[in-house]
Amino acid sequence: MGSLLLVGAGLKTQAWFEQVFKGRDRTKSGDTASSAGLYLVSVGYPDDCGILFGPAAVTLLSHSI
Repeated sequence: MGSLLLVGAGLKTQAWFEQVFKGRDRTKSGDTASSAGLYLVSVGYPDDCGILFGPAAVTLLSHSI
């Protein structure tokens, strides 16, 4: 998250982020951001991905138990 904040603020480039991410060396990345106050708002999938969600998924799951 800290690395994305640096890119968003214009302090680092997208190319830098890609290099850090692919290199998998956390010492080269931005600071780890605190998770305080973060929460999941929603999850969405493209219609063509084949993942059921919403009422259809609930119906399918309730019949498989």
